[in-house]
Amino acid sequence: MQEVASGLTSQGITAWCSGNTNTVVLSRTPLKTGNARTVDLVNGFATAVIYDVAVSIAGAKRADDTTPIEGTSDGALIGPGSAGASTSVSNFGATGTGAAVTFVAEAGQTPSAITGLGGNANNGPTSGF
Repeated sequence: MQEVASGLTSQGITAWCSGNTNTVVLSRTPLKTGNARTVDLVNGFATAVIYDVAVSIAGAKRADDTTPIEGTSDGALIGPGSAGASTSVSNFGATGTGAAVTFVAEAGQTPSAITGLGGNANNGPTSGF
């Protein structure tokens, strides 16, 4: 969903992290319409869409050289440097105005309708929908 990614990039987001082994975790919530329920309880149709985006941060590098640095399709609280992750991210934007953050549509992912898993599933991996 490149429109979402482009909209996020246009916000001019910057980031700072001066540690030696940093964590980057990116998660998302569904885009909702109508009554803001994930599923229309009367008609049973999804009223939201899951989108997956990935992030790059200027000057940041994953220990395994994977780019972009992190995406949303793996679910909340999962990313390089997070608990149990085998890789980390270098420092970035340590001084001044910080490092520019750029978003792109995550490769291999397409928008998916929410299927009513509810609650925590809104931030879950795409495979859960």
